Amino acid sequence: MAPNCARAWITAVWSPAGGVGKTTAALAYAAQKVSKGRRAVYLDLEPFSSTAAFFRENGKSISSAFEKLDTRVELTLQSIRQEDSGSGIYFFCKPDNYEDIAILTGEDAVRMAGAAAMESEELIVDLGSVYDQKTAALLEMADSVLFVLDGSKPCRVKWEQFQTQQEL
Repeated sequence: MAPNCARAWITAVWSPAGGVGKTTAALAYAAQKVSKGRRAVYLDLEPFSSTAAFFRENGKSISSAFEKLDTRVELTLQSIRQEDSGSGIYFFCKPDNYEDIAILTGEDAVRMAGAAAMESEELIVDLGSVYDQKTAALLEMADSVLFVLDGSKPCRVKWEQFQTQQEL
């Protein structure tokens, strides 16, 4: 999608195993886009957010946008989105609690990502390692997907299972 379009290019970042560096890879990818002059937004949809470990949060929680999914959530997201002064990456503060992310349906997650993709050029969506309807919907919606794997046997086994079950 061209940079001048109203919706950003969406990249989903996923792994079948936790602890493989997925968030670090997602943020490095976002920083690379910023270094090339692109407006990059990082959307953390992991059940347990690590946003506060990477950014100084001083705004409203993304949970405030979940209540507005049936209305103009784009405006809410634009009003709570923050820019990290060090990296130039735009982000949203962590949810009030993990249940806020857990109860999102696939349709809700696609709506959130679509809304977060407005008025930017790149949206990087960091997904939890569970493969559920929400993850499936976001991987389907994404313009590109970064699968993050490490060399561990558990990660390789899970990746092989995923590939077999998804017929990749």
